[in-house]
Amino acid sequence: MKRSPRPPPCRLEVHPEASPELIVVADIVHVLEEQAALADEAYANLCMGKVIAERRRLAAGIEAMGFRTLPSRANFVSFDYGRNSVPLMSAMATEGVFVREWRDPGYETFVRITVGLPEENDRALAALARAAAAQRR
Repeated sequence: MKRSPRPPPCRLEVHPEASPELIVVADIVHVLEEQAALADEAYANLCMGKVIAERRRLAAGIEAMGFRTLPSRANFVSFDYGRNSVPLMSAMATEGVFVREWRDPGYETFVRITVGLPEENDRALAALARAAAAQRR
C-alpha cells in the first residue's frame, strides 16, 4: 500500500511577549510534531537530510565571507567573528535576524546561527554580510 506524501510540518512562532499560557501551548505543539516526525523514520531522515544540507550551505556562505566555522553536527553553525560580536549581533537584530553569542572562555568572538529554512538562511547570510561590512568601516 502506497502512503500519501506527508504534509509539510506546521511552523508555529510565538511572539516574545506572548502570554505564558500561549507559550506552553506552542511548546506542546512542537513536542507533538517532533514525536510524530520521529515515529515516521523515513520522514525523520528526510528532515535531517534537509537540515544537514542547509547547515553545509550556511557554513559555506559564512566561510565565503572569510570567517572560520567550527565543525557541527547540530542544527546550528558557529563561527569566529574575530572581534567583539555584540555590534554585529545588534546590527543583524535590526534586520530581524537574531543570532547567539558564545560566552564561554576562549569563544567570546564566536557567533552561532541556527539553521532554518533555505529562505531564512539566505536572509541570515545577507544580514551577516551587510552587518560585517558595516563593522569593517
